[in-house]
Amino acid sequence: MSKNLLELSNDILDLEAQLDNDELTDEQRQELVDAWLEAQGDVTKKLDNYAAWIESLDTLADQRKYQSERMRRLAKADENRAERARERLKLYFERHHLDRFKTPRFTISLQTSGGKAPLIFPPSWEQEPGLAPAAFRKVVTELDKTAIRQAVEDFFKQAEMACAKAETSEDRRRLFKEWIERDETAARMYELIQGCSIGERGRGIRIR
Repeated sequence: MSKNLLELSNDILDLEAQLDNDELTDEQRQELVDAWLEAQGDVTKKLDNYAAWIESLDTLADQRKYQSERMRRLAKADENRAERARERLKLYFERHHLDRFKTPRFTISLQTSGGKAPLIFPPSWEQEPGLAPAAFRKVVTELDKTAIRQAVEDFFKQAEMACAKAETSEDRRRLFKEWIERDETAARMYELIQGCSIGERGRGIRIR
C-alpha cells in the first residue's frame, strides 16, 4: 500500500464526500474542486493531498479489478465442475436407459437439447476458412485505419513541401491551390482523404 493512502487529510475526504453526491452535475463538481483548490490555504499541501487521493483511487481500482478477476475465475471453475458433473450423470442415464428419475428433492430428466441441431462440416474449414467453397465463405469489410493515417500523413507532408515558401496564410492557400491543380496524383489523394485529418494528442495528469 502506498504511503500516500495513509496521509489523506480530512479536507480532501470532505471534498470526496461532496463529489460523491449523485445529484451534482459534472460542472458543479468541477466548481467544487476549483473552489477547494483556490480557497485560502497552502496550495502545495492541497495538490499533494489531491494527488494522494487520485493515487488511492487508482490503487483501490486495481484491487477491485484483481478481486473481480479472481471471482470470475472461481465462477468459471464452478461452472466447469457443474458441467462435468452433469455430463457424468448424463452418461449414467444413457448406460442405464433412464429418461426420468424422481428423488425426494428433484426430478432428473434426460432430454434433447433445444435449438438447432449441431452443424457438422470438415474440421479443416474451421481451421482455414479459405478451404471452404466460396458459397460458404463470408467476406468481412474492415476499416484500414493504418492506411488512412499513412495517406493523410503523406499528403500533408507533401503539402507542407509545396507550400514551404509561403509567408502568409494567403500565400499558403494560393500555393496549395496551384499544387493541387498541377499535380493529378495530389488532386486524387486530396479527394480521397476528404473529411480525414490527424487530430491533436490528448493531455492528461501524470502523478509519480
